[in-house]
Formats: sequence, structure tokens, C-alpha cells
Amino acid sequence: MTEFRRDPLTHRWVITGFIDSDRPEELIPTLKRNPPEHCHFCEGNEHFTPKETYAHRAEGSVPNRPGWDIRVVPNRTTDLRIRELQKRGQGGIYDLQNASGIHETIVETPKHTNRFSQLPLAQMVKVLKTYQDRYEEHKKNHLLKGVLIFRNQGRGGALVFEHTHSHMISLPFIPKTVENELKGAKRFYDLKTRCIFCDMVSEEKKINQRILYENDDYISWCPFAARFPFEAWIIGKSHQSEYSKTDPATFENLARAIRFTLSSIEKVVGDTPISFVIHSAPLRFDVTEDYSYVPNVYHWHIEILPHALPAGGFEWGGDFFLSPPTPERCAKVLKTMGDN
Repeated sequence: MTEFRRDPLTHRWVITGFIDSDRPEELIPTLKRNPPEHCHFCEGNEHFTPKETYAHRAEGSVPNRPGWDIRVVPNRTTDLRIRELQKRGQGGIYDLQNASGIHETIVETPKHTNRFSQLPLAQMVKVLKTYQDRYEEHKKNHLLKGVLIFRNQGRGGALVFEHTHSHMISLPFIPKTVENELKGAKRFYDLKTRCIFCDMVSEEKKINQRILYENDDYISWCPFAARFPFEAWIIGKSHQSEYSKTDPATFENLARAIRFTLSSIEKVVGDTPISFVIHSAPLRFDVTEDYSYVPNVYHWHIEILPHALPAGGFEWGGDFFLSPPTPERCAKVLKTMGDN
């Protein structure tokens, strides 16, 4: 059974127990490079997946049958379900809970495509709107606090199916990275009474050494302290803490920013694993917490993380990253290569 375990030293949560086998070769999921006729996510193969929870469909089409543009299905791998949280098991200093949450897979096209950047612009916009719709649906559940929207692509990464898709996981706690960003943003706001993310946008435009792409609504750049070569962030110019509250009228410009930034990285790193993550304000907080500051201090954003250099002992042991080229040099290379 899938369960949550919390490290008693760092308070970092892990999800474990969703693979139950005594065969070593079955304990780590591997990439399934199936041809279209056997791909679980291609149109016509709906019977390979769990029943859809949401879909963009042609009028008159039947659920769980062909006739869709985008399908959302429960993720079988982690087997997360909504359950009342119950502590159980180990006791003492160890915190073990039954796993509760929602993990959905967003199949982004009925066609066998392996890169999000290759989708037509209108299809990318539909995907972005689907994220927004599912975010609002997840928010209705009172047990859920944190949400992550993410995708993986490339050989050797955390990818099981090649067909382009993304994930949305909502959990009864806030992801550690988002929690740390909230604390850092609040520290800055307490000192300056300004949003640190908005200040980053102003500073990057003033320096103009790391910007990759800019339009009326969004800007992308290689961050000042990039953890990975060719790492990039995309952020809205208008302040908004929650992705779900973003004006959908700006999604075409967001899609353009994603396409340019992602395609430029792909041209440089090839089929190297790339992670794409949306960090947004949590769905909710504990009733005992004062979170009224969050809309002022936090700013949702996208982080695109190429793993051209695998993290090693220094990175994992010290949480200290090595990125040989400077972000300024990476930006100089990337901004000439993207697809509009």
C-alpha cells in the first residue's frame, strides 16, 4: 500500500510502497518506448488507462473512447487516493501515514508526440487551461494543501511513457521546495515590502544579460544562481500568486514563452532529461496558520531544469550545485535558438 513517510531530521516527506515486488528488475520503473499502436496514451487505446476524470472532447463523443483532444486520468503508479489521514505503524520518532492525495496524468495530445514544444500553439493553450481547471477541482477537497504540476522528458530521466504528458499531484502537505520559497519570499517582503519575484523581473530587464524571451505578459531567463547548465525560469509580468487565478487570455503568450524557451534548451541538450515544474501558492494552509501574506509575497512561476550533468555526491550530500558555464553564457547561446 502507498504510504507517506517523514524524515525525522529534515521533515522531508517521501511517497513509498507503490511497487510491491520481490523481483529486483521490477522495483524501478523504466521507460516504455511503445509504438503508437501499443502506446497507452494514443487515441484508440483508451482501454489501457484508468477511466478519465476530465477531457476535452468533440461534441457527441463518448467518455473513454476516441474523439478527445486532451485526457486526464488517475495515475496508476503512485495509486494516490483521497483518504482521511491516519498515523499508523512505526511510532517513536518515525511518522508513517496512509497516503492520501490526487495524482493525475494529463495526456496532452491524441497523437504520438514526445515533446510538448512540438504541439501546435492552440493545443499548448488547451493544456495550460486544463492545468487551471484541474487545479480548481483539486482545491475543492479540504484535505489537500500543496500542488505540483510537472513533466519529465528525455532519455534516462524519470519518464515511463514517451507520449507527451504531464502530471498534477495534490497532497495534504506543502512540498518542501515551495515551502522554502514561501519563507524566502516573506523574508524579502518583510524587509522591502515588495515581491521578490517582481523585483527579479525588474532586475533582469535592467541588466539584460540573462533574458531569453519576452512578450507582453511573460518573460524567461536563466536564473542568476542557476543549479544546472541551461536552467530557465518563466514568470508572468503581472503579479499573481496562484496559477489558477491567472487570466486565461494570457495563455497564448505563456505558450509562446514556453515553446521558445523549451525548444532552445532541447536544441542544446538534445534528449538529455528535462524537468518542467510549475510552482504555485498552496491550495490551503492549516487553520492555525496566518497565510494572509501569501498573495502579496509569492509569485507563481515555471522552472525548466535540464539534467545535462547528473547530480552527484557533492550535490546530494551538500545540497550545493555545480554548473560549469555561467547563466550569462548559457543565455547567450539559448536566445538565438528558440522556436517562435
